[in-house]
Amino acid sequence: MLECIALSTGYAGIRVSRNIDLSVREGEILTLIGPNGCGKTTLLKTLSGLLPPLEGSVLLEGKNIAQFSIRELARRRAYLSQIRETPDLTAEALVAHGRFSHMGFSRRMTAHDRRQVSQAMAVTGIGPWRERRLKQLSGGQCQRAYLAMTVAQETPLLLWDEPTTYLDIHNRLSIMELAKELNRRGKTIVMTLHDLSDALTVSHRVCLMDETGAVCILDTPEAVFRSGEIDRVFSVQSEQVTLRSGRISYVFTPTEQEGRPSSAGAETV
Repeated sequence: MLECIALSTGYAGIRVSRNIDLSVREGEILTLIGPNGCGKTTLLKTLSGLLPPLEGSVLLEGKNIAQFSIRELARRRAYLSQIRETPDLTAEALVAHGRFSHMGFSRRMTAHDRRQVSQAMAVTGIGPWRERRLKQLSGGQCQRAYLAMTVAQETPLLLWDEPTTYLDIHNRLSIMELAKELNRRGKTIVMTLHDLSDALTVSHRVCLMDETGAVCILDTPEAVFRSGEIDRVFSVQSEQVTLRSGRISYVFTPTEQEGRPSSAGAETV
């Protein structure tokens, strides 16, 4: 579905990552993880066609992504940025923005457009807030409204940059369940996450990048965990645990540095 070949990414000639070979399979959840500044967001923007490659190429459905018009691209992939302003709109009006690439010159909603907006709000659980303005919503509710907008875009591919940023644990886990539900409904999802446990428990495959912007390993969550690369890249000790429910989770503890133990605590979900 989506592939990059010998890809180098960056801004205005400033290289962030180089020589990335990566393919996204139709129907999977693939998550990009790595330390701050390693280039996850830059890579996702390049995969979405919002940034041109410095070198190499990105193929969408076998075609160079640069050959798609803005309208054609918007009908094939939906992108959610990590940082954005909150417009003075109702939740329903925001979700309706996802239909713009499907509308004619009149910009009038058809019956199909309205159905897609309603279905997107239903699957993301924001129907009860449809008339509320975004600035009246909580962080978790507002995030769901933006995710609903990407769903309403009616694309087979969703690209989400840190969809759980700033959310409390309940909302964060709720968004992860939403990702799995959308995937069950046929969506292919590529996202960046800071939470390693979420990445390892939700994804079909995980792409780990290091501080140089290189891809260390791209494999199943189990293989990535067993490789020890997460421990090396993040300077942590990781452990796989089985919860009382039978589900698998992960614990991460900072390793000692320069002969002194870290004062930070463990992270788990």
